[in-house]
Amino acid sequence: MAKFNDIAKSGAKPGGREPETEARAETPAFGYPHNRAMAAALQKCLEKTFAGRPPANVRTIVMLSGGLDSIALLGTVLKETNHAVHAHHIEIVNFENRCKVEKRSVANALKYIRKHYRPFDYSESRSEFNVGKGGGTDLQLSLFTAFRLCTALGGNIDLVMTGHITPPFWELSEGAAVFHAGFIHKRRKPEWVWPLKFLASAHVQKKLDIYESIPEELAETAWSCRKPVVKKSKFLPCGQCFACKSMIEIKRIRAGRTDAGAGGRRPG
Repeated sequence: MAKFNDIAKSGAKPGGREPETEARAETPAFGYPHNRAMAAALQKCLEKTFAGRPPANVRTIVMLSGGLDSIALLGTVLKETNHAVHAHHIEIVNFENRCKVEKRSVANALKYIRKHYRPFDYSESRSEFNVGKGGGTDLQLSLFTAFRLCTALGGNIDLVMTGHITPPFWELSEGAAVFHAGFIHKRRKPEWVWPLKFLASAHVQKKLDIYESIPEELAETAWSCRKPVVKKSKFLPCGQCFACKSMIEIKRIRAGRTDAGAGGRRPG
């Protein structure tokens, strides 16, 4: 399980390269498929979770929001592991009005992943809460739903993965409490992990590593804006929220790279 001590401290087809053991090399390459920071972070997470002794036939749930982080996480897990994977999307209907565009993003991502990655299972659910600010955090809802999904799948789940990077301690603690409460009377409890916390860099660099961990065509299916603007029946990024500003900075960095440096090393 995700322990409070840990919180406080805080495809392509299978058979490809082995992930590095460290989440950051001294001179990391940039651009897909050279950027291996995400693969290394996943490997480090799994090594810590299983103490170097992973069980056979690992069954993993990946919670899929439609954002870049969760799409990249699903792609990386499919490419870098042999886990039996079940992805799940929650259509969250609330005041932010993201549900339709996120569902479209998930559909586009699934279409690409099913064509280019190995097989996996998929399901979705819907949460509609149009009172006030929605009644809680997305993480709280995600982990509550993950517990219910584990039960629906017969309880034989080893890992639940979410695509969070560095949520505040109170949010992680609340999510952990909700998740663990669901398994009080269960004989088997899966581990909840968020591998992206093992990316060893500043936030913008983390987001860049996440973007470059998957093919650009797949990364571009993601929707990151928290407060989409609707104009002429089209959803547009607001350009002002934290997620939008991160994506703007990522694209600025990528655009600033010279053609001569593409596929090579990050400039010092």
